[in-house]
Amino acid sequence: YAFEGALADRFPENRVLSHDLLEGCYARSGLLSDVQLYEEFPARYSADMARRHRWIRGDWQLAGWLRRRVPTLGARRERNPLSTLSQWKVFDNLRRSLVPAALLLLLLAGWSVLPAPAIWTAAVIAVLLLPAVASLLTDVLRKPKEAPLQQHLRGVTHTARTDFAHVLLTLAWLPYEAFYSVHAIVQTVWRMLISRRRLLEWRTSSEIERTLQANDETDLSATYRKMWIAPAVAVLAWTLLPGINPAALPLAAPILLLWLISPALAWWVSRPLAPRGAELALEQTQFLRKLARRTWGYFETYVGPEGNWLPPDNVQDRSEVTVAYRTSPTNMGLALLADLTAHDFGYMSAGRLIMRTTLALKTMQSLERFRGHFLNWYDTRTLAPLFPRYVSTVDSGNLAGHLMTLREGLSALADAPVLNARWLDGLGDTFGVLQEAIGQESPLAVAEFAAALDQASAERDVALTSAWRHIDTLTARAAAVAQHYALHVAEPRQTTPPRATLDRVEDPGIEAVIWSQALARQCSDLRDDVIALAPWLTGEAPSDAPIGQGIPTLRQLAALEPASTGTQRSRELLAAIERLMQQASDLATFDYGFLFDKVRRQFVIGYNVSEAR
Repeated sequence: YAFEGALADRFPENRVLSHDLLEGCYARSGLLSDVQLYEEFPARYSADMARRHRWIRGDWQLAGWLRRRVPTLGARRERNPLSTLSQWKVFDNLRRSLVPAALLLLLLAGWSVLPAPAIWTAAVIAVLLLPAVASLLTDVLRKPKEAPLQQHLRGVTHTARTDFAHVLLTLAWLPYEAFYSVHAIVQTVWRMLISRRRLLEWRTSSEIERTLQANDETDLSATYRKMWIAPAVAVLAWTLLPGINPAALPLAAPILLLWLISPALAWWVSRPLAPRGAELALEQTQFLRKLARRTWGYFETYVGPEGNWLPPDNVQDRSEVTVAYRTSPTNMGLALLADLTAHDFGYMSAGRLIMRTTLALKTMQSLERFRGHFLNWYDTRTLAPLFPRYVSTVDSGNLAGHLMTLREGLSALADAPVLNARWLDGLGDTFGVLQEAIGQESPLAVAEFAAALDQASAERDVALTSAWRHIDTLTARAAAVAQHYALHVAEPRQTTPPRATLDRVEDPGIEAVIWSQALARQCSDLRDDVIALAPWLTGEAPSDAPIGQGIPTLRQLAALEPASTGTQRSRELLAAIERLMQQASDLATFDYGFLFDKVRRQFVIGYNVSEAR
């Protein structure tokens, strides 16, 4: 209402094209430093110039607001209400639109009629270079404290290359941009003073690009036809300078050559970029996988019975480990998807995934809710909501998306092989983290596990019986590794600090204990899961066991007749998966009606349950 009151009946109709600057000056708008606005940048130079042409026209239509009396609605005039600063903004836009023409005239005059052409050429280049040089110096001096010097310098170098490339292109396109700017100014003056038509004419960048493509105006020849002025100026100057000032030709020649090929440069930079696929080196892939394993280690360590299988909001590790025993709907959803992702990466068996998900959803069902929504914060030990009791629209949306994703991930378990296709990759990641903790000197137990893992990776049999033999061997080797470090590291701490999951701890011996135990636990869980579903692998198999038929799915094992303990376990897991999918759907069902503002037609930030508002 304040905005409408400040602008009511203040502008003449059908005359203000660039309304944002003028509206801001009248309404005295302020700066919002914490808001980011995104606009799609034109994909072609011609579309960008068409946009700038519209901007210049809009700026020059505001030239009347530099006078003492300005037009208002109904062909009336009033005293100019703009402040000196606001009028300077209007004037500065006009000045900026004249810069290309002024620089072009300065170059041509410096080469032809003014003394010392080298000075005038250097002056124009300095004007173009000054912003890039200032930006470079500022970037070099403003190094973030947390950024390594080499990384900072690489970023500065990349930015500097881009900035100086822009300077070169600006110099190359100077005649065309000067022509386009003058054309926009003259067109505006004609329309305002004589024709008084098409003052609000404009097209979006996307519409211009579609028109260019439809009219086949994107090739090199079309670009030369559109930007003819730059090669024409170059040829004319090259023809006249030998007769006017031959000494200036060596200085002008490189720039004239740039002008001659400037349409080709515009066509070249406007070509659509070919999509680049991510091609990671082996070392980069291994680094990312070990980072993923350490990240899962956080959830593996801190999402457990102590917090009722709900994730803590954060863990601080300074002088001692401090766990924030509170959680939010977003935290809960992320923890559920962390478990699902850990299974996909081969860090956790399907049985353990179902177990952890069952316990987490059981706890979530017991939490206090409001119209289906989880409250903003809960104490993970008492499960009591924290005050003020509040429903966050964003948190609810996040959790709903997480639960729907979880449901789809669980549905895929029934028809997936009972032995995760990435089980070897998962063990390799955990072993890789352990090797980083150990360092160069590896004991015999570690070497034996590495040899067994290499053999299993080399064979990668698709038969469950062959895979089982490798799993049995790796489980025994991993137990020996864990036992070695439990015996040889003196008095390991009875806690798992967060750095053991996300970064290196100060004592490598303790980290070796932690990750050797994690490796042994991962192998043991994998072995137990396979044995529970396929007990015939131990030699106590019924006659119709699917030996040599590859790795069966959970649904296939559940359909075996006559039923065995493995068949019964498969059916139990299928039933558990169905229950979890239904629970995830139920927990993702919220009443959003009271969070929707029908007047503004948008969702509100949230609802304070404690104060009923």
